[in-house]
Amino acid sequence: MPPARGRPASARQLYQALAELGAAPEPDPALRPTGPKPADSALLLGILLAKVELDASARASPEGNRPRGLARLLRGYTAAVSSVHDQTRLQLITYRLIRTSVETTLNNPEEPYAQAASHAALAAAHLTHAHQLSQQQDSNPTALGSALHAAQSELEAAKTLIE
Repeated sequence: MPPARGRPASARQLYQALAELGAAPEPDPALRPTGPKPADSALLLGILLAKVELDASARASPEGNRPRGLARLLRGYTAAVSSVHDQTRLQLITYRLIRTSVETTLNNPEEPYAQAASHAALAAAHLTHAHQLSQQQDSNPTALGSALHAAQSELEAAKTLIE
């Protein structure tokens, strides 16, 4: 099955997808009498992303057992993003790493290993961004240096937490 192409989904389409999956937020009829507004798209995408990742986790590793479905899940994901421009794919990875950094400390922000993991994920995000910048023909050396410096700072912060 080829990946879907075209314009980004509208807020209404995102809401309909979430409703179909049983994950749509309950809109305030006073604020949204005609349904979701374009400004709601980012929030709805975040909810959809969480729903998809939670479902993927459940299917890849049902009941916490060995990840039997992981290979098929990765095959489906790879098929959908393999034709995406390399710069877009690197941007997806960077955003995923930033989400990982935030999520690592959601339930226990003071725990040193969680903080170290969060810093390590941010370091990986900065390194991925540096890689993305280095692939551009008109790459800005200052931006590349900043990304590398930020990655190094995050790695040092992680190291300090686990020493």
